[in-house]
Amino acid sequence: MASILFYGIDLMYSQFSILLNKRLLLVLSGIVCEYFLFTTFILLSKTISADLLPKVSELGHQLFTISVLCLAGLSRPLGGILFSSIGDSPMRHRIFNFSSLVMAISSMIIACLPNAIYFGFWAPIILLFIRMCQGIVIGAVIPEAIIYCYEQSDNESKLFTTNLANMATGCGFLLAMLSADFMYIFLDAHSWRYIMFAVSAICLLLFIMTKSYFISTTKQKTIPTGFHSIRQVLRLHKWEIIRLFCFGTFLTSGGAVFFYIMPDFLAQYFHYSWPQTRIFGISVVVAYMIGMIVAVFFHECINKNFYISSGFVFKAILVFVFHSYVTHDFYEVVILSSFCCFMFGFFIAKLPVMMIASFPPHLRYAGVSLVYNVSFGIMFGLSQYIIGFLIQKTHSLYMPSMYIIFFSYVSLISLWFMSKDTFYSYHHKSDSA
Repeated sequence: MASILFYGIDLMYSQFSILLNKRLLLVLSGIVCEYFLFTTFILLSKTISADLLPKVSELGHQLFTISVLCLAGLSRPLGGILFSSIGDSPMRHRIFNFSSLVMAISSMIIACLPNAIYFGFWAPIILLFIRMCQGIVIGAVIPEAIIYCYEQSDNESKLFTTNLANMATGCGFLLAMLSADFMYIFLDAHSWRYIMFAVSAICLLLFIMTKSYFISTTKQKTIPTGFHSIRQVLRLHKWEIIRLFCFGTFLTSGGAVFFYIMPDFLAQYFHYSWPQTRIFGISVVVAYMIGMIVAVFFHECINKNFYISSGFVFKAILVFVFHSYVTHDFYEVVILSSFCCFMFGFFIAKLPVMMIASFPPHLRYAGVSLVYNVSFGIMFGLSQYIIGFLIQKTHSLYMPSMYIIFFSYVSLISLWFMSKDTFYSYHHKSDSA
């Protein structure tokens, strides 16, 4: 028994010791801060819309809020494409520096932006443009962070270290929810500007630190070569991109539904109170991150057969989960939804390393950014529109579960065309650029 305990402690230490890397911590801090800003705007979009557009109708506020969410998500693939010119070169660490600067400036502009009474139609236009810029930056920096974490680790800790970037986005989402709750409970609803000022200051500090750590200490000699890497990865690895994209849609659709859609869904259709939706939101995000951590210790069991067999079981669980919403048992809803998100975290744990190992080092950023940003961007950008439209047409509240199940079949089809080596190739891939 003691030997098992010591083995477990040694295994945990070997995984978590990577956090002593200062540069890695700086990268993760930047992801947390930038995703915090990215998500805070989504969570406070109704308040910001009402503040900046005081004379617009309720329908106008809803359309503007959804447009903000969609534009930010759909612009993410554009970020990967635009930055592919330096993403696969030694200059790629400049992405960390540039993203912090853009987030600092954009959050400062949002905080100082006057409403439409004083600024006219330019207020919503500038706001949408800023959200598009933030989506582009997120689409550029997260793939680079995933690759950086992967390359900073040895074979034994690649899965855990690479998932730190995903967990950092979860931490940013969680902090955004807690900040929004704090604002609504203790401050005035218009205090969102103070949050933007604070985030701007933190991003500016990260800009200075990343410049010191990643640029000033490194000589950069490589000149960007346009979109050559994007064209090359599409030409040479299009089937890997298609398979990984289809596989990822199931996992990203689940995250989009439970993180962004379900709190409003429960409040609108089942009249859940604001504290209940917040408990729900925090629970599913925490369960998602725990699932990723647990997967690190069982990653040898996560293979093609596991995904196929567990996928069929998970479909039945999803239907049961949405049936529990109809029964209005809040604790049952939270427990079952948290279990689903735990499984999503468990399933998605291998996706980053599978993406990285599927492309050669000189095309790594282009391949990862395409798969990651297109799957996450489309799911997080369009899911709210699609599910809302389906509910309106069918009058069925099971549409969110049917939506996820549809993409689970898309994922299942892609699994049939993946080799078994795809799930373990990260153990022996070379990291040399």
